[in-house]
Amino acid sequence: MEPLTFTFVVLSLLGTVAISNQEHIRTFLQGKKITIIGARGVGKTTLLRYLNMLNMESLQIEMTRNAQKTRSSSINVDVDGKHQNIFLKRTVDLPGNEEYRDNGKWKEAVENSDYVLYLVHAGALLKGIDKTNLRNQARNSKEIRQETEKRIEDDLQNLQSWLKEIKEGTKRNIPTFVIGNHFDEIDENFSDSSKIENYEKEFSSNRVISKYSKGMIKIIGSLKTRDTMKDILERIVNEVQA
Repeated sequence: MEPLTFTFVVLSLLGTVAISNQEHIRTFLQGKKITIIGARGVGKTTLLRYLNMLNMESLQIEMTRNAQKTRSSSINVDVDGKHQNIFLKRTVDLPGNEEYRDNGKWKEAVENSDYVLYLVHAGALLKGIDKTNLRNQARNSKEIRQETEKRIEDDLQNLQSWLKEIKEGTKRNIPTFVIGNHFDEIDENFSDSSKIENYEKEFSSNRVISKYSKGMIKIIGSLKTRDTMKDILERIVNEVQA
C-alpha cells in the first residue's frame, strides 16, 4: 500500500498534550488546516497515530490508494482537567505516491492549507540508512541515497512551484516545514546538546535540501517516541509563534 498524505482541520482546542508551551500549541492548532506530505516511510502515518493518541480514538481514517473523505467527527477529550468537545471537519486522505503528487491532489491540499509539513527520511537522505522499508534492506547505501535525493528534489520543486503560484495569485504565504525524521536511525543520541547543532547543519546543508527548500523552515528529529514527537511539535509551534 502506498503512503498517504493527511490533511486535517482542528476547529477547537486540542488538549491532553504534555507539552510545556501549552498556549502556543493551542494557538497553532485551533482552527488550522495542516497538510502533511512526503514519500513512503517518512513518518506520515506515525504522526497521524500520535494525533490519534491524544484521546482522539473515535477519528477513524481508512488508508486506501484512493482519495477518501471521512465524516465529520465530534470528540470529547480532557483538557487541563476540563471536559471539552472537539469538532473535526472532513479529513482528506491522499496517497503519497508520485501519481497523486502529479495529478493535482497534493497541490489542491497545499492551496487550502494554513501550514504544510513535508517529511523527509533523513537517514536515507544523509547516510543511505532506511530501516523502515524492507525493499531497501537488499540495496546499498549509495542507491538508497540517490533514489531518496531524486524523490525529494522532485517533491520540493513541485512544492516550491505551488507555493509561488499561491503567493502570486492570493498574496498568501503558507508557512512550510521540511522535517528531517528518522534521525534516531543515524544516531540514537542525535538530540544531545553536543551533537544536534552539527546534525542540523548537516541536514540543512545537504545539496538537495539547501537548493530546493529555500524559504522553508528546516527541523530535524524523530517520531520514534512520544517525547521525540513532542519535541518536533514544540519546535514547529515555536517557529510559527516567533
